[in-house]
Amino acid sequence: MTQHFTASDTGTEQPADAPARPRAPRVYFTATVGGSDLTGPEGWRPYVRGTVVDHDVDAAHDEMTAPHVLPRIARVVDEYLEAQQ
Repeated sequence: MTQHFTASDTGTEQPADAPARPRAPRVYFTATVGGSDLTGPEGWRPYVRGTVVDHDVDAAHDEMTAPHVLPRIARVVDEYLEAQQ
């Protein structure tokens, strides 16, 4: 099987039939409590053409969907969506 590659605007190569990368900014949330082996906001760079805006959240990664953390995340998302209108 032959794969065709094209250069993306990040300088990396991807299959020619790869899905288009969105141009809109992305909102990313980083858990600041405890360590993590996740790549962080820069790990999304190859998948989007717009900016990746990082927001620190004072919580551990496994608490990001906890009832005391979600309202903080929802507030940032709400502000972002309102600014897009």
